[in-house]
Amino acid sequence: MNDRFKFRVWQTELRVPKMKYNSGIGFINNQLDDTNCVTMQCTGLKDKNGKLIYEGDICEYEFEEIGKQKAIIEFNKKYAAFLMKPLNDFQYININDCEVIGNKFENPELLKECKNK
Repeated sequence: MNDRFKFRVWQTELRVPKMKYNSGIGFINNQLDDTNCVTMQCTGLKDKNGKLIYEGDICEYEFEEIGKQKAIIEFNKKYAAFLMKPLNDFQYININDCEVIGNKFENPELLKECKNK
């Protein structure tokens, strides 16, 4: 579970916003502040392809009855756990056999695609 202490930062102060990855705390230089970046923690879990899953990732999973669905990874304070929230309904499901297909910052079109259905 060492991956659980990895973080990434979406840096908005750059001319072209950019995602930065690092494995430790304290990797944001002194020129950044909370208003210029969003920090996301790794869940410590990997998708079915072995890719690390972070907060804000958009995953795709499949149910036999309804086909492929998309969900976003969120930290739930009430349960103190990372949960996978389906984008097309209001129930949470467990992170299981999913595949990371993007994240809400670099791939916002994935969110719009689901909300328009």
